[in-house]
Amino acid sequence: MTTHVQIGAESPRKDYIASGAQTVFGFDFAVFEPEDVEVRVDGAVAAAGFTTNVNADGRGNVVFASAPASDSRVTLLRRLTIRRQSDFQEGGELRAKTLNDELDFQTASIQQVGYEIGRALRQDDSDPAGIDMRLPPKATRAGQALGFDANGKPVVLATPETALELPLALADGGTGGVDATAARANLGLANAALLDAVQAFTRAQRYAPATLTDAATIAWDLDTAPMARVTLAGNRTMAAPTHQRDGGMYALTAIQDGTGGRSLAWNAAYEFGADGVPSLPSGVGKVAIFVFLSDGTALRCVGRWSN
Repeated sequence: MTTHVQIGAESPRKDYIASGAQTVFGFDFAVFEPEDVEVRVDGAVAAAGFTTNVNADGRGNVVFASAPASDSRVTLLRRLTIRRQSDFQEGGELRAKTLNDELDFQTASIQQVGYEIGRALRQDDSDPAGIDMRLPPKATRAGQALGFDANGKPVVLATPETALELPLALADGGTGGVDATAARANLGLANAALLDAVQAFTRAQRYAPATLTDAATIAWDLDTAPMARVTLAGNRTMAAPTHQRDGGMYALTAIQDGTGGRSLAWNAAYEFGADGVPSLPSGVGKVAIFVFLSDGTALRCVGRWSN
């Protein structure tokens, strides 16, 4: 490059979340050659499929032949091969550009090393000096669990790696079971209800009835209130229910208030078949119960009762 590249106080990294359409990704850290830019997609180094363009000031962009997938992470890193750039001769000519290029390269190299150290495990500045943070030798730590002693020094723990193999005992925070059935038994859940097995219940199972809010148009959330009741204080309309589930059974109890004579209209999502839309009993405190079966889009009345 013919123009002097100036290295400022800059991070040697640029991150993007891909849109699925974007192909050009800029970098605002300076490099010396296109090869100085390392390209990663979702953490993996990309070796091909892109072109790196470097401007006269050392900044530039990476252009992908095909846009990275939507929501993938694109990371651009300055990755120099740290080396001496020039060799000054005794009594030779000392050109400003040569000296500047060498100092810029050294500054960029120091930034790179600082970036890598910043991502490494290290002691907090509040720790006292003198703690030996060297790992135990390979022969000592191989196949072992690593921990820290009372002084914060890395040590090999007494528990070997093999002791952590499954099944992990209950006392160690595991289930002690080699499969789901054994794990449930060990945890006292052998009789817990399952979603994918035929079971006989020895106690009654039911929905807790929920009271809907009375309004001119009554909302019914089938997920939170599969069995619902509402007291009518005026002529009302049932809105289209939300969260229908194919095969779901739902029940609604409509109750006349202390005045009585209230009517109830129904959204088209409710279907009553050949019997037609029912009328409510009009007396004070009278009750009508409707049972529905859903196909995911419509609630079909399969039973009704009134007094």
